[in-house]
Amino acid sequence: MIFIFSGCTIPQQPQGIIEGRVLIPPTAGEMSKDVSGWVPAAGAEVTVVDANGVIHTVTTDENGYYSFENISVNPNTVITATVEVEGKTIVLKKVIPDAVAEDEDYDAETMDPEATALALVVEKLIDEGVEPEDIYLGEILAADSFEDLVENVTTAIEEKKDVTEDPNVTDGVGEVAEEILYPDDIPPSNGGGGNGGTTPDPTLPATLSPVELDEEIAGTPGYTRFEHNIVVDKSVEEGEYEVIYVLEIVEGEIEGSLQASERGKDWIDLEYEENNKITSPPKDLFKIDLYELNFQAKITGESITYKAYLVDADDDTKVLSNVLEETIAADPEKGIYNRNTDKYFEEIQAAINDDATSDGDEIIVYPGEYNEDIAIDKGITLIGDGIDSSVIEGSIIIEQGGVEISGFTITSALNRDGRDVVSPFSRSTEILRSLGDVGILLLYFADECTIKENKIIGINGPGIVLALSNNNKIIDNYIEDNESWGLALAGAWDNDIEGNYFSGNVADTIALDNASALGEVEDRGSNDNTFDGNIIEGGGNCGFYLGVNCVTNTITNNTISGVNASDDAIAIFLHFADGNEVTGNIITGNSNGIKIRSSSSNTIEGNTVTNNTVMGIEISCAPQSVTSQVNSVEDNIIMGNAFGLDASDNNGNDVTEPPTVNASFNWWGDVSGPEHSSNTDGSGDKVSDYVDFSPWYINEEITQISG
Repeated sequence: MIFIFSGCTIPQQPQGIIEGRVLIPPTAGEMSKDVSGWVPAAGAEVTVVDANGVIHTVTTDENGYYSFENISVNPNTVITATVEVEGKTIVLKKVIPDAVAEDEDYDAETMDPEATALALVVEKLIDEGVEPEDIYLGEILAADSFEDLVENVTTAIEEKKDVTEDPNVTDGVGEVAEEILYPDDIPPSNGGGGNGGTTPDPTLPATLSPVELDEEIAGTPGYTRFEHNIVVDKSVEEGEYEVIYVLEIVEGEIEGSLQASERGKDWIDLEYEENNKITSPPKDLFKIDLYELNFQAKITGESITYKAYLVDADDDTKVLSNVLEETIAADPEKGIYNRNTDKYFEEIQAAINDDATSDGDEIIVYPGEYNEDIAIDKGITLIGDGIDSSVIEGSIIIEQGGVEISGFTITSALNRDGRDVVSPFSRSTEILRSLGDVGILLLYFADECTIKENKIIGINGPGIVLALSNNNKIIDNYIEDNESWGLALAGAWDNDIEGNYFSGNVADTIALDNASALGEVEDRGSNDNTFDGNIIEGGGNCGFYLGVNCVTNTITNNTISGVNASDDAIAIFLHFADGNEVTGNIITGNSNGIKIRSSSSNTIEGNTVTNNTVMGIEISCAPQSVTSQVNSVEDNIIMGNAFGLDASDNNGNDVTEPPTVNASFNWWGDVSGPEHSSNTDGSGDKVSDYVDFSPWYINEEITQISG
């Protein structure tokens, strides 16, 4: 079992640099990409006094970052940032708790309200005559009035007030300082703040206290977050105590494991031990200001009550801290949560339509089944709990760029109440009705979207359709058992289709066509798309179908097998499609491997075409149509097929006889080369006339060429 005490170390940066970042509340029209909702403070003036009393001043860059090079500072030195916004002065601060030498590095991280409040109290204590090295930051953080001070600092900064002059802030700083300077005047705690009903023993080396959630640590949908600090007494010597952390659930239940997180890192499961106790491995109680402990759990009822404390690693009956007792209410599972606006919704569409929802927002969808069609006209990120947890019974229609969708199963609606699949976008409705149903539809320049790690299954129509939509990524999805195409592109350019698994789709698994299907011009084909590392098992007519004017696409490193519903089924079919590259694919166990019809200047290279029951590769022309010309078939493994390569039916209306296909440098399954009347000893796969097959490879590794 692993347990993490976080917040104990400082990330190492290049030597000799003290650096950090300044963020401020956004002004009207600004959009934040920081989880706090604040924006970089460009051009802020940042000052610090070094160990020799010299003042250093730098200016933040456009992203709010600053750095001081090769300076030394004393313990509890304060960095101050000042920035002018809309004619008002905003001040933020940060404490450097330990001495930093001139050749050392230090990451001061981000100035925020809590850091500013802490620094203001440090400055107040110094003004009152306390030596900087005697100030204990953990004591300030544990002060009863410190939380109120942080709220006042936050309000002042958000209202663009100077925290050094705001009366609410200055009064709050004074209250915290008085708690530190005159502790005997503060009435003892009665345990109401989570001390287990008793006043903490002042002789104990550590104190546990609850704290507000750290919003920079993203929780998991369906889990309830809680945190607390361990404040170590300043008298503790390094290595004096080795402790075990204990969390004991005394009322209520959680599903599965409690999880812990180190700041910014993944959640790790902590397993139960006996008597509903969860314990960490032994850990040194370091002489630092505090440990920050972050937890999450699936609470099965309305709440849990737990006790938390430290025990001696050598004697687990010896308690080394107060006993913190807390009751945590389960987070409401209302279905959908906008992480940016902090609002819950019962329907996904309601979350998208909300006036406060804007481009860039992350909408979290908790586990459950959602019977609704969804129309997306904002550049949001829609995140499900995983394909086994968050299920959408309906269609998703996207008419906005920059949308990301992940972590869902998408299937046909169980109950549409007789309604069509319709869209609030009027130009989409006709297309939707022609499709009958669809899993995900990207329509009319819904560009730069990402569809990843979903399962699209059992749709009464196509799984995914890209119509006049460009530069999208379809990655690592399961697309199975849909009643039409698995994936269809119509007039769609420059899309990346990578790492998807297709199985059991009734029509063509992946179909590319021109925009005439949308009532647009036929000249706009689906061009310059990349299909890499996909797996196609079974399906209907074709594994890949490239139709009229679909040019310069790349089909590489895919595996296509079991496309054999009929003798006409084809793994890869190029139909009036020129200039495409088909490279490095494994094409095996289909009826037909590759078919090129009335298509020219295509490259068929480095593929493994084996054990196809009707044809390995066919190059032909459509009836009364143009000939397939200048296609290259090289460096392939073509073996075990009923017929290897047939180019005899390629006599189009533009030639008097079929052109010869360049099919040299292939392995035909035998050192003797392909079977053909001109190669009397050949016993490899058969080839027809009009095929130039010499020289050929004489080994399957395609490293040696025939004489």
